[in-house]
Amino acid sequence: VFKMAQRPTCLTSKSPHLEIHGHRITYVGPGDTDRDAAVARSDFPIHLTDTVFYYEVKILDQGREGYIAIGYCSMHIASNRLPGWDTHSYGYHGDDGNTFSAGTAVKYGPTFGTGDVIGCGVNCLDNTCFYTKNGTLLSTAFKGMTRAELGTMHAAVGLRTQGEDVEINMGDSPFVFDLDSYTTALRQSVRASISAVDVTNHTWTAGLNRLLIEYLTHHGYGRTAEALATATSTPLTESPAAIQLRASVHAQLMSGNVDAATALLNQHYPGVLESNTRLAARLLCQRFVELIARTSGQMSDGQLDEILECGRQIQARMGDDPTLQDIFGLLAYESPRQSPLAYLLDPARRGPLAQATTHAIFEFQGRQLRTALEQILAQTACCLQTLKEQGAPAVSGLSLETFLPPSS
Repeated sequence: VFKMAQRPTCLTSKSPHLEIHGHRITYVGPGDTDRDAAVARSDFPIHLTDTVFYYEVKILDQGREGYIAIGYCSMHIASNRLPGWDTHSYGYHGDDGNTFSAGTAVKYGPTFGTGDVIGCGVNCLDNTCFYTKNGTLLSTAFKGMTRAELGTMHAAVGLRTQGEDVEINMGDSPFVFDLDSYTTALRQSVRASISAVDVTNHTWTAGLNRLLIEYLTHHGYGRTAEALATATSTPLTESPAAIQLRASVHAQLMSGNVDAATALLNQHYPGVLESNTRLAARLLCQRFVELIARTSGQMSDGQLDEILECGRQIQARMGDDPTLQDIFGLLAYESPRQSPLAYLLDPARRGPLAQATTHAIFEFQGRQLRTALEQILAQTACCLQTLKEQGAPAVSGLSLETFLPPSS
C-alpha cells in the first residue's frame, strides 16, 4: 500500500525561547547574544511533488532588533541557530536584507519588519528558492540545491531578540502573493520548452547517446565520455581539456587544497569569484579551516602568521558576520580536533563546497546546473509520485529504482 507523504501543517520548536500558539510564534528569550537565537521548523519536510512549495510569514512585531530569519533547514540543525547559519540551512534575514547559506551572507533584497508579509517558496521544477514581500516577487535567492537535500528541508523561521512576534500561513488562508498565477506560468513554461524540442530526423539511439555523453561530461567523467563518443560517432558536448580542468578544481577542493583550486579558478575561469561573492567567502573560510587542520595542534610562527592573515582577509570581506564566531573560535583551542568546534575540521564539509564551485562555473558559463537526463529522471519521478497520490493502480509500487540498477 502506498503511503502518501504528509504535508507540513505547522511549525514546532524545542527551544525554550519560543512560545507557539497555533500559527503564532513569539520570542520570549533574553535575546542578548547569538546563542539566544531560536528556530521553529515545520512538522514535516517540504512537499516535493508540488510544482511550488510555499508559505508566508506575517511580521506582527519586529521586536527590539528585528533579527528575524525565514527559510528552510534540515532537522539536524541545532534549535538555537537561525536559518542560513549552517550547511543545509537557508534564510532571508529581516534586519539587513541578506540571504544566508552555510554561514555566508549575500546582499539580496529589502529589509523587512513590522506589518510586512514575507513569502518563501521552493520551485520544485528547478530546485531553486525565492521570496516575496507583501505580494511582490523578489529574485531567486538560492540555486543548485539537490533533490536529495530538498527532501530533508523543513520550513523554518528563526527569532533572536525580545518582542519579535510572527504569524505563519501554511496555506490555511489565502496568500498575499498570487501563487496560482505564478505556478500556472511555470507549468506553461515547461510545456513550451517540451514543445520546442525538435524530435524529427533523429533516432532514439542517437538521442540517448547525446543524453549520456552530456551527463558524463557534465560530471567530469571525461574518459568514459570520450570512449562512448568514439564508439557511437557522437560529438562530445565539451572538450576533454575543459572536462579535466573542471575535475581538477573539484579534486583540489576535495583534498583540502583551497589555494590550488582558487588559482585554477582565477587562471581559467576569471570572473567566477568576482560574480559569486558567496562562493568567494566560503572558499576563504575553508582555507582558514584547512590551515588550522594542518597544524595538528602544534603551530609554528609562520603557520600562525598565515592563519591570522587569512583571518584578516575573511573579516575584511565579511565584517562582523556572527557566523565567523565558530570559525575564528578554533584558534582558542590547543587541540582543535578535540574541541566542541571539531566538526568544522571534518573533511566531509569539503564536498558541498566543491559542488557549489562546480555549479558556480556552470552558472558563469551560462549552463544549466542539471543535465537533460537528470531533468528527465526528476520529471519522471514527479509523474510517478503524482499518479500514486491520485490512486492510479497501474503505478502502485513502482519507482525509478524499479528500472534503474543500484549504484555501486
